[in-house]
Amino acid sequence: MSTLPHHQVSERAYHLWQAEGCQPGDDLRYWLRAEAELRAEHSPAKAPVKAASPRKKAAAKPKNPPRKKGSATTSPASPT
Repeated sequence: MSTLPHHQVSERAYHLWQAEGCQPGDDLRYWLRAEAELRAEHSPAKAPVKAASPRKKAAAKPKNPPRKKGSATTSPASPT
């Protein structure tokens, strides 16, 4: 991890302090927040993970398709 330049952290902390109304006593909080923001900006960006694209589902095949009348696959009528 590389060291951040002092002047960059100082400037960022100052801007954060000003943005929040110049309240005294939180200098360490602003400094640490400035460091964290700068580190996040300078860290190598991770490639965004692409969400898996939804696959189109094939039309569901019926389990027992209807049989055609008079085809060879139909069973003959049982004699009575």
